[in-house]
Amino acid sequence: MRIFMHIATAALAAVLSMHPCMAADNGKQDKPLILFFESDVHGAVNGYPLLAGYRNAVIAADTAYVGTVCVGDFMHGSEVVTADGCAFLPAILNAVGYDVITLGNHEFDRPVTDQKKVLDQVETPVICCNLTDMATGETVYPPSVMKQFGPVRVGFVGVLTPMALRIDRTGFYDAEGKQLYDVKSDEIPALVQAETDKLRAAGADYVVLLSHLGESSRMGGMSSVQVIGATNGIDAVLDSHTHSVIPQQTAPNKDGKDIVYAQTGNKMANIGQLTIRPDGSASTCLIPVSSITLTDEKVAAAVSEALSKTSAE
Repeated sequence: MRIFMHIATAALAAVLSMHPCMAADNGKQDKPLILFFESDVHGAVNGYPLLAGYRNAVIAADTAYVGTVCVGDFMHGSEVVTADGCAFLPAILNAVGYDVITLGNHEFDRPVTDQKKVLDQVETPVICCNLTDMATGETVYPPSVMKQFGPVRVGFVGVLTPMALRIDRTGFYDAEGKQLYDVKSDEIPALVQAETDKLRAAGADYVVLLSHLGESSRMGGMSSVQVIGATNGIDAVLDSHTHSVIPQQTAPNKDGKDIVYAQTGNKMANIGQLTIRPDGSASTCLIPVSSITLTDEKVAAAVSEALSKTSAE
């Protein structure tokens, strides 16, 4: 524990001591961009106040532009999350104040119509480029979104593992077994590239892929590393799904450029931190949640209320 405390304290101290750079290569970014991310929380709701508390300290220091994203599998894993059709989850997610959310396979433990009823209450864009309605051919959620952090424009693309269609069938089929939704398994790299190109054309300074694919295809389907290798224009990949603990790795993209990717594990054991500096260089690290002592009281209150309502039922 002391080692973890030292790691988290050192990481926060490093963030808080950042000084604005003199001039940015893109002509407008005067300090680093930090994106905090989590994935595969699977009902470990007590981590949310700590994630928000740590992020708030970085925001208060005003040494970086700061955002917060979720990379899927948040509608599953404990009664406080799943009770009454995930009725208590939106209040928690809204209290955290995410900038972008993408979907994991366990969001399909329930029909998509029920999933959308929950996510429509969340005050955050939900994106996924490869979940399509088979009746219309349209994506169920926007495939990407542009977000502004100070003067910096970041494009986010969301992508869902093809495994969802095989292992979480409830969300994809009706009661008679008719398939209603698809994940475009064979088209994932092309879909990611198309959204990346669109975001770049719209003026994105950076493009970040929120990938619920996993770093390898050992569990079946497309991997994040495969998508990196088949695309260009992405600056970083925030990965998930395989519950791997990856502080930082790189993989070459289509042009041979090394692209950083990371994954936080599961059940909020760690939060991830992506840092993109004004020169465009990117790095990632993980912060053990067990070592964080900073708490967001608003998020803590939302979690406490959800726990009390669940226990009362």
